Amino acid sequence: YNCLKPNGHALIMIPAYRSLYSKHQKDIGHYRRYDFNEFTELLKDIGFHIKKSRYTCSFLFPPLYLIQRLTDETKFYNKEKQHNKNYPKSKIESHLKPLLNLITSIDSKLNLPFGTSLLFLVQKKENKVFTQTKKIKSIREQILNI
Repeated sequence: YNCLKPNGHALIMIPAYRSLYSKHQKDIGHYRRYDFNEFTELLKDIGFHIKKSRYTCSFLFPPLYLIQRLTDETKFYNKEKQHNKNYPKSKIESHLKPLLNLITSIDSKLNLPFGTSLLFLVQKKENKVFTQTKKIKSIREQILNI
């Protein structure tokens, strides 16, 4: 907030649904996942005007939910492979980029009421310095304690 000029815009994308937080999420550097309404209120408390908000990556939600609820997620995620740039790519991985591009294109047009991420386009309302509220300080402390 403090980095933006008056009336400046920011695009914020964060992971959605607290219930989907997992070991995989922690390993890739996520500290938490967020509830849509709670994060909307947080942005308003900070002083942002929310111009647009939506779920995104909607097509990834059903398989991610099923993998995390019904299986051992470690079978689908290999931390060594994820972080080792010399790890050989499988034949499937070379076909994923066009598929993901198609999925993203369709997802952006549908605007479904669920998804693995939240996307916000926000605008700084005023030329004021943001000061932390008790609620925001609490969230910050929770993150620092992880």
